[in-house]
Amino acid sequence: MIINVDNIIFEPVLPAEHADIDELTQKLRAFNQQQAGVNIRQPIGCFIRDLQGTLIGGVYAELTWGWCCIELLWIDESYRGNQLATQLINSIEQYVQNEGITQLKLETASFQALDFYQKMGFEHYATLDDFPVGHSNYYLKKHL
Repeated sequence: MIINVDNIIFEPVLPAEHADIDELTQKLRAFNQQQAGVNIRQPIGCFIRDLQGTLIGGVYAELTWGWCCIELLWIDESYRGNQLATQLINSIEQYVQNEGITQLKLETASFQALDFYQKMGFEHYATLDDFPVGHSNYYLKKHL
């Protein structure tokens, strides 16, 4: 389709408004749905608290497109070394297997937990160097 550029407004780059982001997201998801079917996104998480209710660790993931995408994993420094992160990952894996999902993916930075994830059976498949600047970002996946 040929367009008449006199009939459109190309806005300058500015900080994005939430309403614009929401509309753009909705339109892209509608296109994706036409191409790949309905994608029901389900957030899941598992958290660890002390007896006072203070968060000391947790994992947050999203089930999307038939995969489990681990977004966040954190353990308070004073509790590290006690296999809590391992237990969290194992809990997520058990949950997603019960949901019929066998693929997981995640990202981690060079100053975070690459070795831990590889010990948990995740395969490193890509690296983005200098992101954040001075570090690397690693992309990992795992088939259960």
